[in-house]
Amino acid sequence: CLHFSCNHPPLYQIHFSNQCQKVFTLLKEGKRLSTITAPTYGILSLPRRIKDLKDHNGINIEFEWVNCEGVKYKEYFLK
Repeated sequence: CLHFSCNHPPLYQIHFSNQCQKVFTLLKEGKRLSTITAPTYGILSLPRRIKDLKDHNGINIEFEWVNCEGVKYKEYFLK
């Protein structure tokens, strides 16, 4: 989820990948994302993007288990 761009070595600038930025922006807007809803926003690997945001950027993303008609999945959100 992190990309390093080098303008003048050894100075590096860290920024979000497009999908991580999209996930983070949606979560900041108060949206709840799941593997079911994420593709409508063009996010194809939501668990990976959530892991990247948590592990590499220290963002505290919460989740809740949802059980809908026998299908159980995680719904991610920011508190």
